[in-house]
Amino acid sequence: LTAKLHATSRQIRMRDELEQAKLTLVELNEQLRHKSLHDELTGLGNRRGFDERLEDYVAQARRDQRPLTVLLCDVDFFKRYNDRLGHIEGDACLRHIGDILKQVCRRPLDYAARYGGEEFVLLLPNTPAEGALTFALALQHAMDRDGRYHPDSAVASHVTLSGGFVSVIPDGGTTAESLVRQADEALYEAKARGRYRFVNLSACMDTGDLSTAPRILNSASRVA
Repeated sequence: LTAKLHATSRQIRMRDELEQAKLTLVELNEQLRHKSLHDELTGLGNRRGFDERLEDYVAQARRDQRPLTVLLCDVDFFKRYNDRLGHIEGDACLRHIGDILKQVCRRPLDYAARYGGEEFVLLLPNTPAEGALTFALALQHAMDRDGRYHPDSAVASHVTLSGGFVSVIPDGGTTAESLVRQADEALYEAKARGRYRFVNLSACMDTGDLSTAPRILNSASRVA
């Protein structure tokens, strides 16, 4: 009888250990997946995480027939920043920008990722072009208020961003790749116009146009 009790106790202990091992494995897999989808330096999403999220958001916006904004931006004259202050300060700058992006992405479904190097990308669901411009201006103002010193920028004494964005209600021909391409083209145009601005080519919007930006900032609102 004693041997039988010991055997039963051992079986229960082994079962409990097996269940605990399963839970540990699940937790480890979740941690690995989280790590695979996030940028280690900034804590934002990474390129892989963005690609997955964008596909989901495009499909959802197409089903709901709601606007989706993709905003691509990078740090103005970041190579000069690194050259003057060093890569440790450069990494600190990128982490700090990541923190600012987390602050301005206030809605639960807003998503920010480090796209690569000094380039960042944001997904703003349920956000038309006017609301996206309001967001871009708010981001620009947040960077201005922060005022992180840039020793060798041609546009300001502090770190600034240039960005391009596209806002669409996806149809059958809209792809994730086409949205990124349009945002990238707008980013290129923002740089060509002198940097330190956000541009939407299809909607003819430019935060550097002081005659329209304040008016739009006061009148536009993002869709909740």
